[in-house]
Amino acid sequence: MKKLLTYLGIILLTTAPGVSLVGCKPINNNANSGGGGSDNDINNDLKILSKIEEESLSDLNDYSAQQNNIIDITLGGVQPAFSAIAKLVSKEKPDVNLDYEDANYGSALQYLYYNFKQYFNNSINAKIKHQYAAYYLTSDPLMLAATPVKISATYIDLDTLASLINDPSIKTATAVTINIALRYTVQYKTYSSNIDYNIKFIATDRVDAIKNTIGKIIGIISDATIGYFNNLQNVTIDDPQSKFYNIFQKFQINFDDNKNGPVVNNLVLNGFQDMIKTLPALQNYLSYIKYDNSQSFITLLSQWVNNTTNGVEPVTADSAPWNWTGNGYDPSKITVANFEQFFLKISSIFSSGDVFDLANFKINLNIITIAGLPLSGVVIKGGTALALDLKASKEGMQKKLDNFANIVVKFFNYFHFTSNQQQPQVAITINQDLTNKLKDPNNSHLNNFLPLLINDFKAQKDVQALPDIDLFNGLNDRIYYDSGNDPCLQKQNDSQWLVPYHNPANEDVTGWNFILSFGAIGQWMTTGYKIADSTYLPLLINLSAK
Repeated sequence: MKKLLTYLGIILLTTAPGVSLVGCKPINNNANSGGGGSDNDINNDLKILSKIEEESLSDLNDYSAQQNNIIDITLGGVQPAFSAIAKLVSKEKPDVNLDYEDANYGSALQYLYYNFKQYFNNSINAKIKHQYAAYYLTSDPLMLAATPVKISATYIDLDTLASLINDPSIKTATAVTINIALRYTVQYKTYSSNIDYNIKFIATDRVDAIKNTIGKIIGIISDATIGYFNNLQNVTIDDPQSKFYNIFQKFQINFDDNKNGPVVNNLVLNGFQDMIKTLPALQNYLSYIKYDNSQSFITLLSQWVNNTTNGVEPVTADSAPWNWTGNGYDPSKITVANFEQFFLKISSIFSSGDVFDLANFKINLNIITIAGLPLSGVVIKGGTALALDLKASKEGMQKKLDNFANIVVKFFNYFHFTSNQQQPQVAITINQDLTNKLKDPNNSHLNNFLPLLINDFKAQKDVQALPDIDLFNGLNDRIYYDSGNDPCLQKQNDSQWLVPYHNPANEDVTGWNFILSFGAIGQWMTTGYKIADSTYLPLLINLSAK
């Protein structure tokens, strides 16, 4: 297995809610070309790729929020083709799929997509290219597919909208929603990923009237819902009264992965949906409101813990375990105080003031359609867009750090974790039950061995009583091997097994990295990882005496 492919999981964690990340691959199949190098270099490259993905998605959301998606069909000589599309939908048949090459209306779709592609390349692509100009000398960071993945049209009920906003003049307009599912490729050095994104265009012959209609509706919604969105400002999620309290209890505070982002989104959206049903000012709107579940109601702007700052970093001379455990097995050094001091040096997760700004989200009204008309923009108060701000108290974060530290200390003592900086080497001692289980060849495989360790540890009664023990786990992060090596523990003698590690002359030789995780954070334990110019850290397994 090529080492590069083991990084797929890192990229999969960065997808924004409502967006599909199709895959990550090397642009050049030669693993030693282009961006090849040390594991740290590869990890950094993948983080930059992830950052470019996030920037492009944020820019696409802004495209609709700024009403760039409203298309004037009187320009470009395509009004007859757009009018033909508008005639395909009706109250009785509100949604139809469209053919990009259709003889009657295909020119309108091609005109729309061409103009979007111009904006995509000249604005979004150019901005990112300028930001990373040192790399993109002869290439672009983003490549938009030549044609859309799928196109459909949705009926806009102008009669109903005219009644809702008390403006009969818009009845005479032509307006139809064009839904485009598009795909683009993000490239950085030898890595690339494909992203699917859905965008709604409003094609109309009266742009100002449609913008005015959207503005009136958003104004009505903003006025009616301002109390709800005000309550989303400065939310302390470690408060038991917070609707987000369960997220903090599980310590899932990395909000840009595929699990936690949707959880927050659903809490906010479900609360919004329940709330508007109770508002007298919106009762006339309720039967006409629909939500696009393929997109997120919130967009992450910033966060405290992400895939870079989650504590999961490669082992270096400064982060090797003997920095806090001492040399040999020394229980007097394996303490909560020593671990917390060590962890605070290598990670900024728990280093802040009295309040931790965990995450900031903006609210996207463009997932809402009313009578077929997509909204665009944000909820405004005093000229400022309202947002969701999630915070945690210093006391709440310290309690989580204490709980994590207590578990790690218990884990290290349970397995008599032994460090040797001089060799360098780390070792653990396992009990008779685990020793017996290693006789099964399947259990010596690195994929299976770590769960055995974690399950044995968590089965102990005193361990089960530890606060937040349910948040603790072991994750196989990376296993490297080539065709000549099986990724298994290697028996040294009757009393010792060894986890194989990198051969400095061969990047693809067997090695193992694993993480002691705690909710969304973790401490990276490792074998096969370079901690000095030519020094690699193996793990020795001492078996229990028979």
